Amino acid sequence: MKKKLLTIALFAAFLVVACKKDKKHNLPVPVATNSIKAPTGFKWENSRNIIFTVNITDSRFQSSMYLVAIYDGDPIAGGKLLSKGSATTLSAFSSKIYLSKQVNQVYIVKTAPDGSKVTQKTQVGMADITASIGAD
Repeated sequence: MKKKLLTIALFAAFLVVACKKDKKHNLPVPVATNSIKAPTGFKWENSRNIIFTVNITDSRFQSSMYLVAIYDGDPIAGGKLLSKGSATTLSAFSSKIYLSKQVNQVYIVKTAPDGSKVTQKTQVGMADITASIGAD
């Protein structure tokens, strides 16, 4: 009797597992790509090249080299380094950076030979940037 009940229970379990509900699948309607129209002059770009030129106006150390760094956010708060190099009062720092259009300001940090730092926040649009940093 136990075998008969066990067999019936197993058979019922298999029937329940094997049952599937019929679902109507709502497939997305395909959209023709020729129906998408971009505005005139629209370029499918989300970044741009900006040339940064940073002039040093700090004359405390004559022709010594200054370290110039450009960040996408406040470097103290963890901004990402975009470019770094050196400059003097006679030779400017220049760098071409490919920036996301979401970046609308950068932080330029000048480090003098004595270790002192000056940070300047600069607004970025579509045009190249020329900045001057002094001793502050």
